[in-house]
Amino acid sequence: MTNVEQQEISEVAARVATWPPAERIKLARKILETVEIPTAKRSSRGYSAAEVIALLHSRQPAPDDQTVQRWVDEHRTEKYGS
Repeated sequence: MTNVEQQEISEVAARVATWPPAERIKLARKILETVEIPTAKRSSRGYSAAEVIALLHSRQPAPDDQTVQRWVDEHRTEKYGS
């Protein structure tokens, strides 16, 4: 940032410092609306830990041990027969 830009920012800040808070907030929102937020690029490594947790989040309770054992047994029966 150049000295000229810094000076302009200081002048604007000094000018709006006397405004009521609601007006300064409106100005800040308008300034933020002009800023383009870059889209997040996905890493070639895959999902982040937070993304994986969000994908796996379920409202259902985890199955109990008996249910899991039954599933394993059913899978083995399908794969290898009885």
